[in-house]
Amino acid sequence: MSDYRYHVAVENHIAEHHWTEKLADAFLGATLPFYFGCPNASDYFPAESFIPIDIRDFDTAVSTIKDAIDSHQYERRLPVILETRRLVLEEINLFSVLSGEIEKRNDPAATPGQGALLWSRHAIRHEFLRHTLRFAWERINSTRVRRNKSSSRLIDQSYDFHSLHRFRGDC
Repeated sequence: MSDYRYHVAVENHIAEHHWTEKLADAFLGATLPFYFGCPNASDYFPAESFIPIDIRDFDTAVSTIKDAIDSHQYERRLPVILETRRLVLEEINLFSVLSGEIEKRNDPAATPGQGALLWSRHAIRHEFLRHTLRFAWERINSTRVRRNKSSSRLIDQSYDFHSLHRFRGDC
């Protein structure tokens, strides 16, 4: 777009507060967009930074575009276009918005809890597996008491996998 002064940007969906990269990309290319889309785009960008058109009224849209080009609107609005480009680059892009939200929600005085760690997915899986196996091992090695179905006496079952023998004792 940098080789062009004007750009036609048409949104696929028209609704309040709904503008997309179609408009932002025109600003990033430092062009003056003829824009059909978000009815309140001027809430986000200076009204002088784009020219609204209605593509449903073709003749009026073409006339608006011709008049803007003939009256050198790009040159007249260039300072506003460049300021809007800066706005998109520094304040409205996704990373700037996310960074701002994180800064708003982060208390710089707060410190991570004692022993706070940031784990990789691999480390979490490894640690989960280690804890699961340890729990299973302790469960298997622990003494279990159950009722013998043929009698009312309790049987103590212990498993010792180190010697691979099963010991039984009566309670």
